[in-house]
Amino acid sequence: MRFELSYGDVFILFFLTLGPLKAILPFARATRGTDPAFQRRMAWRSTAIATVIALVVALLAPLVLGNWHVSPSAISITAGIILFSQALRIIMQTPAIAPGSAEQQASPHRPPRRSPFFRWPCRQY
Repeated sequence: MRFELSYGDVFILFFLTLGPLKAILPFARATRGTDPAFQRRMAWRSTAIATVIALVVALLAPLVLGNWHVSPSAISITAGIILFSQALRIIMQTPAIAPGSAEQQASPHRPPRRSPFFRWPCRQY
């Protein structure tokens, strides 16, 4: 069995796993309040580093996988499991409470909720 990806497949895979949607928020947090020139330098530097890492991985992956005798079918199954688990995690996560909500300000140190299934006698310190 021959395993080949087209350029479109590679783009979609990188967009879904490494994509800009996951990088925008950390970049905005890291550069909040800085001047636009610094933001541009940081964006170009980050893009260059990510490109070099992606190229190194793309060039070395066939060599490493060949030496470890990993079949393309195993890679396909593993990638499918990883993408499925990531999608399931995104779907199942609970929405976060807004930072300035009244509930959060009223009780900032709320003890964690206990599960009704586990009622072990324990002390709260």
